[in-house]
Amino acid sequence: MKKERKIKELTIPMALFGFFAPLLLILLLLSQGVGIMLALTAAICVESIFGVYLGYSWEDIEEYALKGIGRVNQTVIVMILIGMLIGVWISAGSVQTMLYYGINLIHPKLFLPIAFIICIITSLVTGTSWGTAGTMGIALIGIAQGLGIPAPMAAGAIISGALVGDKLSPLSDTTLLAAATSRVKLFDLCYVSLPVSIISIIVYSILGFKYGHGEMNLASVQILSESLKSSCNIGVLMLVPLLFVLILSAMKKPTIPVFAGGLVIGCIWAVLFQNIPLTDVIGSAVGGFKSATGNADIDKLLSRGGALSMAETIFLCIGAGIFSGVFERT
Repeated sequence: MKKERKIKELTIPMALFGFFAPLLLILLLLSQGVGIMLALTAAICVESIFGVYLGYSWEDIEEYALKGIGRVNQTVIVMILIGMLIGVWISAGSVQTMLYYGINLIHPKLFLPIAFIICIITSLVTGTSWGTAGTMGIALIGIAQGLGIPAPMAAGAIISGALVGDKLSPLSDTTLLAAATSRVKLFDLCYVSLPVSIISIIVYSILGFKYGHGEMNLASVQILSESLKSSCNIGVLMLVPLLFVLILSAMKKPTIPVFAGGLVIGCIWAVLFQNIPLTDVIGSAVGGFKSATGNADIDKLLSRGGALSMAETIFLCIGAGIFSGVFERT
């Protein structure tokens, strides 16, 4: 007969210790340069020991740790699909086409709002905010200087657009992780991002008319544009895989079937329109796309994706699930 374990009564000091000890440990380890996964593992150990001190059995703690993992199972599958989607869509030319059309919209008086929108688009289709700021953003800063637009103002538009696009992107691992851990639907985040984006576009448009009187040097834009055009076949048809996922996701259709459909269409598009062997497309889906346009900025932006690239985020997601399960139990 299983012996009934007596659980200690949780006093306020004990509760405060159980709440703050693992969180402060994570912050302390991160401040010392320890990786987030190791810091999270240490916090799980501390919270588990605290649970044993309270009188819970290891079976109880393990049960709730597994329940925590169960909460993030769907997110893990989606993250794997996201990594595959990015690699396949770049192979299909979808990402390059979106970027090509975006940078060709640049106009002197509308530079600030267009820079903001271009960075939204870039983050949206690549799922990376700082990657956008460090590649497309650098090129846009050079154009801003030629137009006489203050660099801090241009940087504000660029970084804001990159971060907003990342928060709107179904391809962003951090956005998905935030949605999963806070238990909200991904597109519910749009209710915050979209109103702010509209206000920003209006403000940037007003500022653009004030500052956009210089002569625009199209050299950097042309180099980016030509590099994108030479890397693959560009055309509106290339946007079909991307639009398939964005439209159905916005309609709140089930995420996994939608992403799987976008993955299949992307593979077909890469084979039909980019003449890439199916084995290479599958290789990009697993290990990521390797860009070789000769333009360092474009290659840096497009060399990404693949299921394996999501490994660290997936491990972090599972660790967060375990921690939340034990944390809730104690």
